[in-house]
Amino acid sequence: MTTPLLKDGVLLPIQGSGRPTRYRLKDGTIVPGVTSVVGRFKEAGGLMHWAWQQGMDGKDFREARDEAGDIGKQAHAMIEAAIHGQSILVESFATASPPAVEAYNAFLRWREQTKIDIVGTEIPLVSEVHRFGGTLDALGKMDERVVLLDWKSSNSIHPEYLAQIGAYTLLVEELLDIGPVEEVHLLRIGKDDGSFHHHGFQRRTLERGRVAFLLMRQLYDELALLKKAIS
Repeated sequence: MTTPLLKDGVLLPIQGSGRPTRYRLKDGTIVPGVTSVVGRFKEAGGLMHWAWQQGMDGKDFREARDEAGDIGKQAHAMIEAAIHGQSILVESFATASPPAVEAYNAFLRWREQTKIDIVGTEIPLVSEVHRFGGTLDALGKMDERVVLLDWKSSNSIHPEYLAQIGAYTLLVEELLDIGPVEEVHLLRIGKDDGSFHHHGFQRRTLERGRVAFLLMRQLYDELALLKKAIS
């Protein structure tokens, strides 16, 4: 794990190591990741309705799901390349779906408008205090404020997203010497059309997300114990 340092008030670049297959405490104990904890309490109603609608439209929901995933993955890959200064060849656009390219171009316009300085992506962290791990999508500075960025491929914003980003703020403030996280920018790419949406969340909402996640984290362990009791 790499900890960013402040030098003369400037946040130094971070070279993230990507998403680990497992998160471990310093003593080697395996702990759950943020997405595993939050996913345990994810509301499935919206997903079920989406699958039903695909059927009503005469589509195989599996094919629609894979296509939607490809849009998000393609756009995410291009965004990652742009952040790290990697050239995106014309040929790569030829193989990407038009919605993914549109989402990528929208991200470039948003980044230019906000002047955000993204200093690191894919940063894995593990909390010894709360016993969970997570990988930050991106970390940056905007108008001298430390900000988190999170990418989502989704047609809407769900409450569990706020619990997830609340958990990321816990990780940052426990493990990185950069001060409190004042805001999070959630960048959403529409699964069906590749549309680009920006959602900003301030400290008050982040505090609520933190509370929600910590309750989920506690219940995650309690449910695991109950499962053992009946097995």
